[in-house]
Amino acid sequence: MSHQAGQTPIVAQPRRWDVLASFMLSQNYKTFVEIGAKEGRTTGHILKTVPDSLVIAIDPWIANPAPTNGDTTREDYEKW
Repeated sequence: MSHQAGQTPIVAQPRRWDVLASFMLSQNYKTFVEIGAKEGRTTGHILKTVPDSLVIAIDPWIANPAPTNGDTTREDYEKW
């Protein structure tokens, strides 16, 4: 693989669920608790990757629409 002089090649970073699953497997952990599960991607990956795992996923989400002052940091999932 070549790249132009002075440019740093892009290196893929491991996904958080891969790091967590690897850690669980290396430590022989079987229980995983996720706070803020949203779509459940990490939870699903742990269940597929770590045999006999017990996963507790908590998502205490409530609608929190953006105020009229233009604050875009809140999610309301209106278009889901």
